[in-house]
Amino acid sequence: MANILTESSTTIVNNDCQQINEQIEKLNVNSDQTTNDGGQTKSTAIQNLLEKKLSNSDDQKENSLLSTSSTDSNDLSTPLILMNKQIELIHPLESQWSFWYLKNQQGKDWQDNLMKLATFGYVEEFWALFNHLRVASRLPPSCDYMLFKSPILPCWEDSHNTSGGRWVLYFSKSEQVYLNLDVCWLASMLALIGGQYAQDTNYVNGVVLSARKSCDRIALWTSVHHDQQLIYRIGRRMRELINIPRQIHILFELHNQETSTATSVMNKKKSTAGNKVLYQL
Repeated sequence: MANILTESSTTIVNNDCQQINEQIEKLNVNSDQTTNDGGQTKSTAIQNLLEKKLSNSDDQKENSLLSTSSTDSNDLSTPLILMNKQIELIHPLESQWSFWYLKNQQGKDWQDNLMKLATFGYVEEFWALFNHLRVASRLPPSCDYMLFKSPILPCWEDSHNTSGGRWVLYFSKSEQVYLNLDVCWLASMLALIGGQYAQDTNYVNGVVLSARKSCDRIALWTSVHHDQQLIYRIGRRMRELINIPRQIHILFELHNQETSTATSVMNKKKSTAGNKVLYQL
């Protein structure tokens, strides 16, 4: 039973990712044809996509309950049918995930600014949480959304992150012509909880959205940095899953700049965040 449910969960998340990628491709194709007023059409299309995904789970639950209500109330099999319908709507993920919120406030320690919003292990729980969150583009500056595999903490000091790094996608003004923050953030989370990094899934710990006045960014955190072939494979997969245009570069930054003096010599380039950049795609 567990294997069947897990496979079903993966299928649902895969379908979500595919629909979002298709929407991104349509928006990218039409981006050059839109006028100043066309931006409203683009935002509307994205909003429709998000609303469709948000209401999907609720519609399934309502339809299932309505279908069972037509059965005879005196039928002894009714409770069993209803229970089976509810079981079908529960789709466990392969791992437990924790969603965090960080609001940087001056005068407070980093730990005091960090808040765990929820821990979930089912597809339905993810959508219920996402439905109550402010969308990425409306997150105030100096605030972060963080989604990490439990029990990993969203900080460099955690033992799972100490030897790792992160692939970073920056949303500067020029890059926002090709990318939509809301769609990319949702696609990043779905790819993560859906195990879309194949054999490298165990090396991917979490994803972080950072809202900043100068430049927003999405960062995919890994547990290692020294295996160049593995890191490039994860980066190429990230580009594919989020559907990042070729003209947009993503950078792999080292969490702890003192972790490896050998690899730091490979590239002296600095990112806009000031972290050491080891690789670029």
